[in-house]
Amino acid sequence: MDTEIIGVQEALTDAQKKANAGDYSGAKDVLESVIKKLEGSERYNDPETEYHTFAAPIEQVLFLKDQEGGKKIEIAPESFATLYLTYSNLLLGMKDNAGAKNAIEKAIEWNPVNPNLRLEYADIFRVEEDMESFFDKTLDAYKTAYSKEFLARIYRNIGFYFIEKEKWHEAMAAYVLSLHIDSNSQDAAREIDYIQEQTQGKTGIPSMDEIKKVAREYGFSTEPNDEIVGVAAYYGHKALDDGRKDVAKYFLTIAENLTGDPNIASILEKIED
Repeated sequence: MDTEIIGVQEALTDAQKKANAGDYSGAKDVLESVIKKLEGSERYNDPETEYHTFAAPIEQVLFLKDQEGGKKIEIAPESFATLYLTYSNLLLGMKDNAGAKNAIEKAIEWNPVNPNLRLEYADIFRVEEDMESFFDKTLDAYKTAYSKEFLARIYRNIGFYFIEKEKWHEAMAAYVLSLHIDSNSQDAAREIDYIQEQTQGKTGIPSMDEIKKVAREYGFSTEPNDEIVGVAAYYGHKALDDGRKDVAKYFLTIAENLTGDPNIASILEKIED
């Protein structure tokens, strides 16, 4: 069957132009038109085939490794997840929270292993001030976090949750952990200053043992996802054994980014030589 082009990129570009000009209704019409075309597509409603769109090779690998039997898996040629994410953000800006949730849920169906989508989903609950759901969806995003930047953002979310609960010690632990993972995060640094201001400097900087104690109590990990690290390292070493240096570099960089493992860093240096 020939590839069916829905026209996602053209629609996103057109919608962005309209939104930039303040024509949010026009942007909504553009996106809804292409979504209607997608949802009415015979190809993408094939009962024997499951289509997905991934933002990075690691996402495809993480998704496919757990697939056993069932429907045939195909990679769609257009970013339908981005289409629904953009639509969700537009609806959220137009105060249609229910519509935004529905759209981001569809984005996640198209790409179940993208941490940004799951964090954007969590943010809708933040807007609604449903902090328990915000916390739960943030923890859910951890399962797919394949970079320290995503991890740091997750811990900032957790810190925000604790601030809203006025749990200052716990909030400090989350933000310090975020800053430990991503030292360039000005957001985490600002929130640490805010906590100190709110508590008149009485909330000290916690040790890593204290941070881990908070994490255990509230059910989140202070370490990168072992499964993701393992997958990235496995595919990196396998690609290296096969002589595919570019692929090896891609996957090993993910593993090194998450862990800071000097052995992996050494291998990456050798690949560069």
